[in-house]
Amino acid sequence: MRPIYFKKMTTALLIMAAVGMSSAHADDYCNGYEEGYKIGYKDTIRSPLDPMVPICTLPPISQLDQPERNYRDGYKQGYKEGTQKAKEQ
Repeated sequence: MRPIYFKKMTTALLIMAAVGMSSAHADDYCNGYEEGYKIGYKDTIRSPLDPMVPICTLPPISQLDQPERNYRDGYKQGYKEGTQKAKEQ
């Protein structure tokens, strides 16, 4: 009986830790995405006004201990999508 309880508790703790780490990863990624989207959009249509930024895309799986990389990945993706959106208009 005890090993099953221990196994369930360990699994629950691992899931909570993974969710917490992925949340921090997503925050860095989404901050970069938002900034990149705005810059890409404004550079393309030559406007000083910030566009409405959509909800950021899902971040790619990368190393969780490198927040600067997560931000940079988000920025690149946001810039690409912001540029595409501006060209559509």
